[in-house]
Amino acid sequence: MAIHREPAAIREVAAILVRLSTGPAGRQVDMICYFDGLEAVARRIAAARLPDAASRELAARYYCAGILTSVYGCESAIAHGIAGSLEQQVNGRASRRIFAVLMRAGRKQGQAFMKACGHLVRG
Repeated sequence: MAIHREPAAIREVAAILVRLSTGPAGRQVDMICYFDGLEAVARRIAAARLPDAASRELAARYYCAGILTSVYGCESAIAHGIAGSLEQQVNGRASRRIFAVLMRAGRKQGQAFMKACGHLVRG
């Protein structure tokens, strides 16, 4: 049985969320539920029938891009850069649809996180 490591994108977004959790609102955010969510997504991506590790990493990047879109705002240069970069890496209509679902799920988790931190939730 192969041991699946969580994708690098999941680890990177977890680090960003930790930094953002101590925001200007001065609230302490319970990060455990967000880390559990990231871990659950990493497990689902690992269990998905994706052809290789690069595809699993790309799926994780789409999910994390959704989170970052909520954090930085959907009209920000960061969000546009991330989405544009990912779009170039995907081939096929079915793949785009699957990854779009992951991005929407990430966006929902990002909005919930920003709201819990007391930050303005941007689109």
